[in-house]
Amino acid sequence: MKSGTVPGTGVSFFPDVSSRGLVLVFLVALLVSLGSVQNHFVGDDLPIVKRNPLVHDLDVGTIFSSNYWGETSYGGLYRPLTILSYALNFKLLGRAPWGFHIVNCILHGLVAMVGLWCLTRVSLRRDVGQLGGLLIAASPIASEAVLSVVGRAELLSALFSLLALGFYASLRNENRIVSPLAWVLVPVSYLLALLSKEIAAGCFLAVVGGELFLRSPNRWGRIARGATLFGLPILAYLVARGLVLDGLSVPTNHTYFALLGAHGWERWLTATWAVAASLFLVVIPIDLCGDYSIGSLPLVVSFGDVRLIGAGVVLVIFLVAMLKGLGKRKFGTLGLFFFGCVLFPVSNLVIPIGVLLAERLLYLPSVGIHFAFSFGFLSLCRRLEGSRRVFAICLILSLVFLLSHRFASRAEDWRTNRTLSESVLRTYPMNAFANYNLGVVLFQEGKKKKAEEHFDRALSIRPGYEKAIVYKAGFLQQRGEMEKAHLLFLTILNHKPQERSRFEVYGRALQGRGALFVQEQRLGLAEKSLKEALTFLPDDPSLWGDLANILKMRGKVVEGDQARSRAVKLRKG
Repeated sequence: MKSGTVPGTGVSFFPDVSSRGLVLVFLVALLVSLGSVQNHFVGDDLPIVKRNPLVHDLDVGTIFSSNYWGETSYGGLYRPLTILSYALNFKLLGRAPWGFHIVNCILHGLVAMVGLWCLTRVSLRRDVGQLGGLLIAASPIASEAVLSVVGRAELLSALFSLLALGFYASLRNENRIVSPLAWVLVPVSYLLALLSKEIAAGCFLAVVGGELFLRSPNRWGRIARGATLFGLPILAYLVARGLVLDGLSVPTNHTYFALLGAHGWERWLTATWAVAASLFLVVIPIDLCGDYSIGSLPLVVSFGDVRLIGAGVVLVIFLVAMLKGLGKRKFGTLGLFFFGCVLFPVSNLVIPIGVLLAERLLYLPSVGIHFAFSFGFLSLCRRLEGSRRVFAICLILSLVFLLSHRFASRAEDWRTNRTLSESVLRTYPMNAFANYNLGVVLFQEGKKKKAEEHFDRALSIRPGYEKAIVYKAGFLQQRGEMEKAHLLFLTILNHKPQERSRFEVYGRALQGRGALFVQEQRLGLAEKSLKEALTFLPDDPSLWGDLANILKMRGKVVEGDQARSRAVKLRKG
């Protein structure tokens, strides 16, 4: 038997993986991510975790019958298992960010351990599983999913997807007795992955296509088995999602997503480039960024775009590597195939999901690249002898160390909203979203002049950026430029929102217009504007406080006291 090969073990699901190997990958995963424990809630952590009532009340029935963002924000996503994990986190460790971050670190360690086991099961080689597990633990492309609390969806989805694939590989490699337990563990694990995040759907393509690709005996029977075990959970998930969300459509109403305005060839060309960029980020994770949105990544609008030419080179190398891997290195090629299959549903090539490029979306697909590299590198090492083999081992250990250092260094980037925005702008100064976020932070710190500069920059990159318009109108109002402020508010208020994604910005515009009416002594219009704003933001204490002041100015003392009490109660809550 070759060194590192897993012997056949009858009906056993778990190969003879080294317990020391499992502990090693878990510790590496913890060491590279523990710097995030002192981080705050940043970005989407605020609406999805900190301010989400579903997280604060451990009501399983409500969680499984609600959309991911809760009733107060965007709909269209169904990830109840992720929300349930936040609710349990809140119940057991409290509302402080450290409790959520430490659980993310532990989950990343578990993913690395399960990844080691899964890759060992698939390749039937311990050395491939061990190196693959180390790369999963140390790869910087995983840092966003681990360091941001909302990356929990990726962690859980990857954990259960790898469990499902590992159990399926155990069933597939069984030569004598097929344990009935596998027929339960595979679909249950896969359903849990789907209930964590939809990206797991790509595993179905990987399994069915992989069986076709491997050309094993009884190939069509194996394909039918894989399609059944992974297809039924998808069907169950789609039914649940359809019932809860009243449909299966994917939300694309986030106004800062780059592909929303793209049509025809623009979307295809841009998505093709983004796929190549994703592959490049996994292989060479140096220029990482917390946000890849419009402004920083303009659309590809012609075949002559230099980015498309670079994408073509990367994709040709990828395809050649797959073709070269046919034959003796099938398992290495299978890893590349897995990357493509899992990334495909979120690539915008077929379904425009809106998000052009995001590191967190590469957490699960990157496992395929780690598998392909581990299989190819270790196959090469087996042909080396003496000092050459020692050099190769030192080289890969140095690589793991460098990757670990790059991963750990990103914890500071995700420390606060300010550090995150500043890190994005260091990489992509023309990022509208980061300029807006940094403007908000500076405004809250009282640095209004610098804040306005960043709002102006955001608006120069994307003139219709409504959230930045609200702040800009506020600055004009403070300077007494009432007419200009009115015109800016009207650019928002001329389009009444139909989706919850615009409720907040529309309500803020109404609040700002109400403040303008107060300065103009048009108190009746101010009261009307604020009451309309409360129909969109009913739980906002600042709105209730402003309304209370106006009501008292109009002599409505009782109603004003009620509004003031409501504001105080909301602030305490």
